[in-house]
This record gives sequence, C-alpha cells and structure tokens, in this order.
Amino acid sequence: MMSRDSNLEAMMPVVTRQVAPPPQKCDGQLYAVKASNTLFGIAQRFGVTVQQILAANPQIADPDIYI
Repeated sequence: MMSRDSNLEAMMPVVTRQVAPPPQKCDGQLYAVKASNTLFGIAQRFGVTVQQILAANPQIADPDIYI
C-alpha cells in the first residue's frame, strides 16, 4: 500500500528542489517556464530551435521531464 506522500510524488515527479536554478549570468533572454510549457513551444515563441535552448541551458539535465 502506498502512502499519501508517495501518491503525491507519483503525480508530481518533479519538485522545486529538483529544478536547476537559473544561470548566474544570462547573455540572452531570461524566461520563467510555466507549467504546461514545452521546449518546442518556447522555441517557437522566441524563434529559436530546441537544440539552441538546450545548448544555452546546460542545467537542463533531461529535456523530456514535464513539469
């Protein structure tokens, strides 16, 4: 039997402490990601590719994590 806390973790696999902080220095445009955003959608919004976003944000360990 799973505890209530385990159920919550299963429903929300990414928590604040797992999300990397923004870079100390930003040479581009800083954007706060919102729930339901995707890298593809952000890329379209700013006219860049997903690969460019990933290259500029090495703190993104797994681009497939959905928060």
